[in-house]
Amino acid sequence: MSRNLLLIAGFFSLVASVLYWQWARVEGDDLHTLTETGSCASCNLRGVNLSGLNFERAGLRRADLSNANLSSIRLVRADLWQANLNGATLDSVDLTGTNLRGLDLRDRNVRKANFTDTNFMCRGNAELILL
Repeated sequence: MSRNLLLIAGFFSLVASVLYWQWARVEGDDLHTLTETGSCASCNLRGVNLSGLNFERAGLRRADLSNANLSSIRLVRADLWQANLNGATLDSVDLTGTNLRGLDLRDRNVRKANFTDTNFMCRGNAELILL
């Protein structure tokens, strides 16, 4: 009986490892695509650290940037239409001329951000703290 339980536990551990490896590989491919081409529509960039990078004119429509570190990132004239920024760190981000249409900024604090000429038709009520 205990041997069967060990076999079942081992099987589920193997399945979980394979699924995680597939998920991590896809995320790595998306990050590579973004850094090489400057665009990655509908890509999975959950939890990645992009702080301080320059993605001017980046195409990030419907990208999942939840829990990503976007501090001091330069997204000038980028397209973030319907991107997911839930839990993302957005301190000192440069969003000059960026398309934020359809972006849900509910309950977000965006500190020291530059919103010059930004298309700001967003869903929800954003609390913008510009220090």
